[in-house]
Amino acid sequence: MRFGTQLTSVTALACLAVHFAPAVAGYARDNHYRSHFLFLWVFVAIAWWRGGGPGFPERLGGLGRARDAAGWTALALAVLLDYCGLLTGSSTIQRLALVATATGIAVLGCARWSTRRCLAWSAFLVLCFGIPYSAYFQVTNVFRSGYLWLLGVPSRLGLLDYEVDGASLLFPHYRLDIVEDCSGFTQLITFVGLATAGALVGAPRTGRIVLLFAAAAGGAVLANGFRLLVFVLLVAAGRTESIDEPWLHETLGFATYLPFVLGMVWLILHTHRPAPQRDPLPRLGRSLPTWCGAVPVLAVWLAVPGEPAPDSGPPAFLAGVDAPPGYRLELVAPNEAAERDGYGTPWLVNRRFVATSGPERSLEVFAYLTRSRAHLNVHQISNCLEVPGEEFRYGPAIEVGGRTFWTFEIVSGTGSWHGYYAFHVDGRDCDDKIGTKWDVFLRRLRGRAREVGLTRFLMPGPLRVPIPPDDQAVLAWRAKQLRDLSKP
Repeated sequence: MRFGTQLTSVTALACLAVHFAPAVAGYARDNHYRSHFLFLWVFVAIAWWRGGGPGFPERLGGLGRARDAAGWTALALAVLLDYCGLLTGSSTIQRLALVATATGIAVLGCARWSTRRCLAWSAFLVLCFGIPYSAYFQVTNVFRSGYLWLLGVPSRLGLLDYEVDGASLLFPHYRLDIVEDCSGFTQLITFVGLATAGALVGAPRTGRIVLLFAAAAGGAVLANGFRLLVFVLLVAAGRTESIDEPWLHETLGFATYLPFVLGMVWLILHTHRPAPQRDPLPRLGRSLPTWCGAVPVLAVWLAVPGEPAPDSGPPAFLAGVDAPPGYRLELVAPNEAAERDGYGTPWLVNRRFVATSGPERSLEVFAYLTRSRAHLNVHQISNCLEVPGEEFRYGPAIEVGGRTFWTFEIVSGTGSWHGYYAFHVDGRDCDDKIGTKWDVFLRRLRGRAREVGLTRFLMPGPLRVPIPPDDQAVLAWRAKQLRDLSKP
């Protein structure tokens, strides 16, 4: 390869890395995924060093008609996915576009790898990048239930002084919440990813592959169980700073988790046998410089407009939503600032209010308006509120003041909560089902649905239909605000 052509190809691939960096960086920064990113990519570097990488793709194409067709199809799919992901705000689709781009370039350019090997590495990348939040929360709730049952064993045997209440451990001096990050799902991804990478860089022996995946499943369960037990023992000993101090909590979690990961890495390296080296396939047909594979994806990046500029002031959508009549502010949620960053908007309210007169009652208000295309900004309400030990129930839709709200109820052994919500898309009230997400997706493809809003109220007590007067007053107040927005 001539130096000028090689430099152009390296530059084009570097531009691809810059293009996909925000989607990958956002995924890596996320609390739910951070740990497995660190371990997986460190191990991938070690695995390629021991097992041999594919080499730089000097040319694209010319490796056979079927293989070329598969590679160019993957690149065409990458262009389509990238366009849809950028326009609709789906970071999952953008990461899948990265996987399709890497697949196409590998199939067309990595002459030392078979097509099957290229596709196997693509499956590994999907494991690393392609887990949407909707699937994440569904699986973590199942995992958390299992670990909560196990954590209840020391209490039932009288070994430790605490009670299991829903998704929390109630000590005499502290309440320890078992959140989604404690479910062990990311640990399972890490260990399965390590097993997958280990299998791909070694000789394809069935016995070793079965051993690696069995060890991955067992190691993930043991690692997360041991991590949880360490924190339970620390809290029982009065060392609550191990939970309250974020840097200490993360450091201790990493330290308790690391020996199990190192054990998995040792098993992979100990059982590793080099894969047979194959000579590069001859390029018999027409081929193109590597940079030609990057150009279509980069063209999409340049064609789709970037994030809109932030508003200069609070939108009318949120005017007064943080001052419900008959209530006064009691608490601003500690994670309000983090949620603003997550939804890509400065206009988000997450606060609890208490009644100023009459019977004691509270009202939690969560509302936002965003024009960010970082993601669809439509999510299942149950994913945010449901925890193990509690039952989340959707109720009927109701109409108040010409606006539609959807109802839900949360029931636990210690009490119940009920609430109302509505997503607001192009002036319409919508629920949280897949049809709304699909509608927002299609509207953004057509250049519409630039703003997505949410109104959600949460109140103590069971859901009642017809709704009581206090709830009726809150919904009528919000409905009037929304009606006023739609007036010319």
